[in-house]
Amino acid sequence: MNIVHETTTSRNYTIDIIKLIAAFFVVCIHTKTTSAVDGFEQGSFSFVIDNIARFAVPFFFVASGFLIDFGNYKKLLIRIGKVIVIYATWSLLFIYIRQHNGLNYPVFQFTDDTALNDKLNVWYKILFYGYERHLWFFIAYVIAALIVAFLRRKQWLLLTLALLLYTLGLTGQQFRFGYPEHVSFLPMPTSDWLRETYFTRSGLFFAFPCMALGHIIRKQEYRIKEISTIPLSVLIAALFILQYYECVWMINNYDATTADYYISTLLLSSSILVLAMRYPGQSSVLSTTGKLSGGVYLIHPLFMYFFLVNYKELFGQEWWAYAFTPILIMLSLLSAFIISKIPFVRKLIMM
Repeated sequence: MNIVHETTTSRNYTIDIIKLIAAFFVVCIHTKTTSAVDGFEQGSFSFVIDNIARFAVPFFFVASGFLIDFGNYKKLLIRIGKVIVIYATWSLLFIYIRQHNGLNYPVFQFTDDTALNDKLNVWYKILFYGYERHLWFFIAYVIAALIVAFLRRKQWLLLTLALLLYTLGLTGQQFRFGYPEHVSFLPMPTSDWLRETYFTRSGLFFAFPCMALGHIIRKQEYRIKEISTIPLSVLIAALFILQYYECVWMINNYDATTADYYISTLLLSSSILVLAMRYPGQSSVLSTTGKLSGGVYLIHPLFMYFFLVNYKELFGQEWWAYAFTPILIMLSLLSAFIISKIPFVRKLIMM
């Protein structure tokens, strides 16, 4: 998303293109592509695409860490303010849509006290979970950016803390299925609570490690750019394969479900960034379209709900399983393009 280019002097057009591809993959995660016909079975198209797509959101965070000048506090605070405005505006929009279409929010279990649990749910959704399935990204972005800015002068501490928190975050992903059922620190088994609340898909355990690594890569840019293309490309391919089999192994051995990220995901997304550093590219129609990645990310759930509420019968038809994701991507991209031409409103998607 375009938040990553706000504070840089030269634009990396390859990153713009990768951001657009990443936004398309995020849509694939949310629709699960052809899962209605292939059952999301191991090796199926929908399963493979979902696994490949897991590089997308980490890449946004890693690229942000690489491109933002964390030493310019004034610009950083202005940028964070803009992100908060985007987050608040879209949250209100989705709250309105849900209230008028009978689409309820999940209720998380923090305590047996109903009144207190309701209050905790409100604050958890505002500060952590987000008031829609994809809006968590923005509050996570703010949390991560503030931590990186605070620790930016202490590179070893930044790296150590990032790896530690990422490792802890993994315990709330597929590894949670290894917990004994009696392990609980809340009114429900820990594994179930982590699954329902997406606690480790957050600014602290996910966004911060990715953004921190992006910042460290920027500091070591001249050394890292010496890595040759062929070994780097082989590494990226190997990491995609490793990520897939890591997921499958946990499913087969612990009856796990898919995860938001895996052990190999952080290195995978970072390696893609390093490859983009070697080939910054030139301005083109494709790279210009890449600036709409934020719009695609923000808008696509609107069309998801539109079809779910008004054309629910389509989801029972086989052809729709193949057509839904491409249609969603095209409508979101077209809408983002139109909105980008409207002054003032364009600021709510051109991040």
